[in-house]
Amino acid sequence: MKPHMKVLLFGSPGECETVARILADHRSGPGTVAYEHTADLERFELCMATWMPSLVIVLADGAAGLESVYRSRSRRPNLPVFWFSDDREFGMQSYRLDCAYFSTKPATQEKINSALKRCNHIGISYTVPV
Repeated sequence: MKPHMKVLLFGSPGECETVARILADHRSGPGTVAYEHTADLERFELCMATWMPSLVIVLADGAAGLESVYRSRSRRPNLPVFWFSDDREFGMQSYRLDCAYFSTKPATQEKINSALKRCNHIGISYTVPV
């Protein structure tokens, strides 16, 4: 079955697995969700080009996080990007790069809920518990 939604996670394997679990806990309804994750910018770029994600979630700090957001926006300007960073100063960059959601780490269940609720209007097809 073709995935209903494709989520590309960029960051450390542990953080990516945690966010994938949070998203899986909230998924309901028809369709499937496929996940790819990487901490390598070249592989990220390849996934952006060939895998065509529906949503990008950046969990990388510093320049790597900024670069992955920049590459996402350059390749697909309308693709929703959630950005979690260890530095709140990147918030202004996230605004400039038109991220759908920005917050500081950790990417908790509450923050994921907030991102999903905020982005409901752009077709993120997750059901978030009330």
